[in-house]
Amino acid sequence: MRQYRIFEHPSGEVEVIKKGWSWLAFFFPWLWALINRLWLVASAIFILSFMTFAFGNLITRDAPLIITLFMSLYFGAFGHDWLRGSLEKKGFTYMGALKGASAAEVTSTYIENVFPEKFAMTPLMVAASKGDIQQVMKILASGVDVNSTDNRGATALMYAAINGQLEVVKTLLEVGVNPSLKTALGLTALDYAKRGNQEEIARLLAV
Repeated sequence: MRQYRIFEHPSGEVEVIKKGWSWLAFFFPWLWALINRLWLVASAIFILSFMTFAFGNLITRDAPLIITLFMSLYFGAFGHDWLRGSLEKKGFTYMGALKGASAAEVTSTYIENVFPEKFAMTPLMVAASKGDIQQVMKILASGVDVNSTDNRGATALMYAAINGQLEVVKTLLEVGVNPSLKTALGLTALDYAKRGNQEEIARLLAV
């Protein structure tokens, strides 16, 4: 079991970062930075790597190897701290840590145990966020208001959008959910999809 730090955005978006050493950041610092959208860090790593191999031999024959090893060790040990700083700059708040087998499992556990009570989520919102299409259909058949909101103004569609639940999004749209509704922060379901990097859902909602 690994330990993960949990970060939450006011919009309801949740990000988790594994604590400790990062092997990806150690072996491929530039790739790690690109995957995590740390564009300036990735650029700096590329430039430093280029300069190291282009001019490192002017210092000493082993300079390129030593500098590369130091850089790999640094990002392997502190890469996750860079991610934390990046998230906090985007408005995320550190909420604590949980143990789990994967980031997805920890995220799911946090949402299932914290969100319903904290944000006054309806059963439809909970089912939509998890992608439980059968439960969603069952709840819809009972005649609930598909446009009901939690205490932040978020709808079931927004929960489905940010979590990448494409089938749920399609189902909610078919039954007449209003995709133009906004939260207290002025965010729509499309904004939620974009925040969750759910490109297919974003394209669907943008139509």
